[in-house]
Amino acid sequence: MNKKLILPLGIVVVAFASIYLLFLSKPPTDSFKAPGNDYNSPKKVENYFIDTLRMTPEEAKKFADIGVSFYVTKNTTLDGIIGNLAYYGLVRDEKTLRYALENTKDTTPGKDGAIKVGRSGTIDLGYYDLSRNMDTWQIANALLNNPRPIGVEYNYLFMPSDPNAYYGPRPQE
Repeated sequence: MNKKLILPLGIVVVAFASIYLLFLSKPPTDSFKAPGNDYNSPKKVENYFIDTLRMTPEEAKKFADIGVSFYVTKNTTLDGIIGNLAYYGLVRDEKTLRYALENTKDTTPGKDGAIKVGRSGTIDLGYYDLSRNMDTWQIANALLNNPRPIGVEYNYLFMPSDPNAYYGPRPQE
């Protein structure tokens, strides 16, 4: 092949790859929508509350409808966060959440132990108030920008979001 053609051909290939990555790799718009109560996921937060916190089905549904506190602790990984939020029905799709995390502005500096997301984002250790009525962009923004310090580690993935609703006031640091 002629050496004069290699450089222009390489530029064209890089340009097409860039266009694909920027525009065509974005997940479908519907996958960013809030899952709501009726979205079909392998399990629901209610199941976690019943299985782990030993709530009755009625209590579990009541607290899941309010929202949940999602805990990110020192042994948590990015894949674990994404997988658990999809598995328990807080987001519709793992790929979509990863895309949203990588394309949402992180306005808080990462602290020690923060989980790296994309080029410049971080998810700090702490807990995050989430709801299945939040869309994927809102979940990503919460994870990147709204950490709350954990006063006492419960060693749970989810807790009811209303701190006075089930266990009494949330311990302070």
